Amino acid sequence: MRGNANVVSVMDAFEIKPHTAGSEHAPGLVIVFDGRQCSFDLPAIGQIVELLRPDGGNIDAPVGEIKEHGEGRSFFFAGLQREDAPIGTVISWLTAKSEAARARQHATK
Repeated sequence: MRGNANVVSVMDAFEIKPHTAGSEHAPGLVIVFDGRQCSFDLPAIGQIVELLRPDGGNIDAPVGEIKEHGEGRSFFFAGLQREDAPIGTVISWLTAKSEAARARQHATK
């Protein structure tokens, strides 16, 4: 990812399966990380983030939800599975400052 990016490491992840008892949540993956890693500068809902797995594979995915858990934070990704972002995966996203600069660049073209 180019520009100023925030980077966090996945500390835990759990999958929400279709028709999970007691849940009406869409299937997908919840990823937990320490919010202090990014100074709590989080992406917007819908913003695309990059997930770089320990095996070198990567996925770009939109953030569906963000939750706070004390200093911990979690992102929800619809349709992803646990193997898409195992513990040790690195998540990165452009900061708001980088996004604004990129928007200005595209507007002048």
